[in-house]
Amino acid sequence: MHFRSQSKSLPTQVHHKTTIESVLEGNEAPSDPERIELLSRLRDLEDEFQQLYGQSYHSFSAEIEALDPPAGSQNAYEAITQHLSALSCIRRIPIEIWQRIFEFVVFDPTLEDCDPLRLVCRVSRYWNAAATTHQVLWSLLPPVSYFNTIGPITPMQHGAMNRRLRVFLERSGSMKISFRFYYSSSQEVWKVNKSKVIETLGILIEVCERWKVAIMEISTELLEVLNRATPLPNLTKLQLGLNVWGQEWGEYVRGPRSLTVDQFANAPSLRHVSLGTTTTVGAQGSTRNNTTFYFSLPWHQIEVYRSKTKRDTSYHTLLLDTRAHERLKEIDCDAVDIVPSTIRLPEPATLPRLTRLCLRFGAVIQGVDVLRHLAKMTVPSLKVLEVHGAYFLHKNPLYQTVTDLVQRSGCSGSLVRLRLDENVAPGDVGQFRKFLLGCPSLEYLDVRMLEDYELASLAHHLVLPKLKILTLRWPSELAREPELRTPILQPSTLLEVVQSREQGSLQEVRLIGNYTEDNIEWNAQLNLFDFSELPQFTGGSMVSAFQLQEAVEWQKELQEKFTGIIPDLGGGRYYSKGAPANMMLHWEMHKLMRKLEELDLAGSEGLGQILVRRGVLHQLYSITHTEPGVIPGDRMYYFRKRAKDLLEKWKPVILPGYQALRHRWCYVSLASARLRCIAPTAVQESGDSQNVEVSTWNDAVGSVDSTKPPAEASIKFAESGWF
Repeated sequence: MHFRSQSKSLPTQVHHKTTIESVLEGNEAPSDPERIELLSRLRDLEDEFQQLYGQSYHSFSAEIEALDPPAGSQNAYEAITQHLSALSCIRRIPIEIWQRIFEFVVFDPTLEDCDPLRLVCRVSRYWNAAATTHQVLWSLLPPVSYFNTIGPITPMQHGAMNRRLRVFLERSGSMKISFRFYYSSSQEVWKVNKSKVIETLGILIEVCERWKVAIMEISTELLEVLNRATPLPNLTKLQLGLNVWGQEWGEYVRGPRSLTVDQFANAPSLRHVSLGTTTTVGAQGSTRNNTTFYFSLPWHQIEVYRSKTKRDTSYHTLLLDTRAHERLKEIDCDAVDIVPSTIRLPEPATLPRLTRLCLRFGAVIQGVDVLRHLAKMTVPSLKVLEVHGAYFLHKNPLYQTVTDLVQRSGCSGSLVRLRLDENVAPGDVGQFRKFLLGCPSLEYLDVRMLEDYELASLAHHLVLPKLKILTLRWPSELAREPELRTPILQPSTLLEVVQSREQGSLQEVRLIGNYTEDNIEWNAQLNLFDFSELPQFTGGSMVSAFQLQEAVEWQKELQEKFTGIIPDLGGGRYYSKGAPANMMLHWEMHKLMRKLEELDLAGSEGLGQILVRRGVLHQLYSITHTEPGVIPGDRMYYFRKRAKDLLEKWKPVILPGYQALRHRWCYVSLASARLRCIAPTAVQESGDSQNVEVSTWNDAVGSVDSTKPPAEASIKFAESGWF
């Protein structure tokens, strides 16, 4: 609020510092004598305000947003407001209620990055006392994070971390604790940091009997230290990620080695287990490692099992222990290989409480072995089923096996999510439709790209009436079976499916390509939509083939020149080492940006929609959110600023037409797209809500959250010769 300069003076006591100034300026609750004095002063201030301005404070306060406040009223208004704040009942809330409120704040996972407990303690002495005496708030320890450490841990870092851990352990009393411990580095850096890391981990091991939730991502060298962590009577959840360094070639060719992890075998309360293994760059840049991990855990009592490993040795162990069958609720196994090499149950197994079964295997696992495995399982409570990634062939009877599993288990009414391998076709369309009709609760269907006649079976609201997300994937099996033709989705068939569910719950149709370098099949598929002349997909505006080809080239150039061209081992992309000094590259980037700046979208609304679908807006958004100093030539040509200016220039032209569409193509990533299905009421109300406008623009630029840059923004320069 803005007020005019003061022209009338208030009585001296408004400005004169009083004995209760600390109460007025702080957040503490007033004592009884201070409260009496505040009430007396408040009455005097309100009387003075009435005499000076001819209206009461309360009527003035109610109209302050609509009226021009009287001259000189700022100090008077703020003085009364300050007294009312000091007398607020908020300051007198009992400490027990504050402590309960603090629990919701401290244990909110969306706030963990801002250290909410530290902020709470700094508000006032009263809040600090409420927080420091409430032990449960301190049972969630601050994360110990030395992840991807590239240098020595400084004494200041080390001391601060240890002191903070001890404060939390002291204030949490004897309560069970949850903690997160992360450490990974190169072998050379590990030698420098070893003693400090072991000392910090030792602080946690001293109270291992209090462990309730343990989340650790550590180097295998720390396993020996964990031998001291015994017993573990209260540990209920373990998330363990192990990093092993790449082996030199001589060590690698000597054959596989085994490593037994039995540090958590003595955990009688353990119910949730999540295991992961990764290989980090070794001393000579190697990422090869043939280590097989064998985990010794109380498998008979496990309820939730998740793993993401190169070689999974626990899945078989878990299922072979028949005592675990009654307890198991979730299985999520993501592995390149399984040990032993076949995944067969010796006897049929019934898992009555299992609600989630996700099997994602590498191509070394034969699809037929997976099918034999499923044929021996009965899962009456199943809600989520995912089977993909193994060496499935086009004609493997995956759909028939899943149909038999669902019918045998009687879980058709509870199945909510289904994902099947993208290389396997449904087979008989009649059987496929019959299977879908038998799953009325299915909300998420993720399968291979369907042929036209297969997709048409979904063009009725009685088939999967609760369907929310339909995902169609291009098969990668084409490389193994070249005689198979690429499935092509006809726009009219997809439109028929979408329109048949306009009154239903359908939210999105996702199309995911096979990520080949040239994306020929993907571009051919998008061309069908762009030239379909269906206003539901094109927005009613057409573009020429030349304009379409230009948009494709712009996206490709932006992808190559502005987001790095060399893939790294972590899945990101790096610029070459010479890119910062490559003036010709900088000039080509400048010319491309100039070409986009000269576009006149006002005369071609259809071109704007094409730029959305083909990812040009997404690439500009990525450039805008790239950190300073990363993009070559940015200091001379201001690429990040120019990309931001372009988006701001185009937004008023593109957004209105895009927002009016009931079927919006949203850019996700290379060789993928998302068709959002907007309810008619949402389209009508979209112009009235700023949040809806922001969300719609995020769809257009391919951003899930406008406050967070997309993955492509995390680009670095290559500092070594590995790339």
